[in-house]
Amino acid sequence: MESITIAPEERKSLIIEMKREMKPNRRLRIHITLLAAEGRSPTEISRTLFCLPTTVYSIVGRFGGRAAFEDLRMRGPMPLLGNAANERVEKLLEEDSPTEHGWLRSCWSCKLLALQLFREQATIVSRETLRRALHKLGLRWRRPRPVPPEKDSEEKIEEKRARLEEVQRMSDEAGSFFQDETKLETNPKVGFCWMRKAKQRSLCTPGTNRKVWSAGHSTSPQGDSTGWSGSAKTTICSSGYSSSYE
Repeated sequence: MESITIAPEERKSLIIEMKREMKPNRRLRIHITLLAAEGRSPTEISRTLFCLPTTVYSIVGRFGGRAAFEDLRMRGPMPLLGNAANERVEKLLEEDSPTEHGWLRSCWSCKLLALQLFREQATIVSRETLRRALHKLGLRWRRPRPVPPEKDSEEKIEEKRARLEEVQRMSDEAGSFFQDETKLETNPKVGFCWMRKAKQRSLCTPGTNRKVWSAGHSTSPQGDSTGWSGSAKTTICSSGYSSSYE
């Protein structure tokens, strides 16, 4: 086995780095190098660290600096997405929205990202390849955190009130048709999107969500209509049955 010589200052820094290292493989390589620098034999090092002698020979044989402690590149074909494509994907997810590129979508999906990369860089990748690449980049498919909006000014309140009155007027003129047991919510459903790990995105909502169940029937726009509404499905069902029997 080749001999290893380490300066006292470098040895001290390696000991501190080994104690703080979180990766077990890298910590083992540093420990083997330190013991080999003290003149220990491969058999003694393997018995002390509970590893194979071939591992000791491999680490000592390739020692030439701190680069020997890093993992070797895995064998196999080159990844389909290079550094330029990964940077472009990160920029699309964090800075751009699909609507800015002509897509009628609110968030990026793996399939949509694959189509966008093919349009820009003529790179043909599947959505599963993009999903694995996004996980390697530290991105996760999670639901954003809804946050309440800022308080509206008096002008915006009047504008919303006028808009609601206009909708009510149109509904009275044309008639309102409801499907049986329809669930209505004041806020839209919050979907999933790609975001950084341990960094949840925030989504501004129109206001506090309110769920209302509505049910009813109408024979014609100008005819009589009957409807019920309530905060629970069982409430409107019981109200509808009781009024129908009456």
